[in-house]
Amino acid sequence: MLIVLFPSLWTVYAAFALTNLCVIGYNLSSGILILEQIPRERLPMGISVNAMITLCVSSIVTIGGSWLADHISFVAVFLIAGLSGLAGAVIIRSGAGKAADAAGDSIKLET
Repeated sequence: MLIVLFPSLWTVYAAFALTNLCVIGYNLSSGILILEQIPRERLPMGISVNAMITLCVSSIVTIGGSWLADHISFVAVFLIAGLSGLAGAVIIRSGAGKAADAAGDSIKLET
């Protein structure tokens, strides 16, 4: 969305930096999720499966983005990426609210 709203080379650099931060955050959060959910003896398999699925989906999305840019325009790719990011933020915010409500309920039950 930044690139569509502010078309300049510096915006592309800022978007690239933000993308790298998102990738780092995803790697950290998925790693923590795997450590919490998978038994220790199956941990290497869980990490491998997560990496394989992530790389396959990433490749498919990259190919799809290239096809969109070639057949439609880069603006469409940037709009889809921006809207996907906004949708992800809304989903995460709604999930965090439900988790906070659940944590509040469990604290009330314990006291």
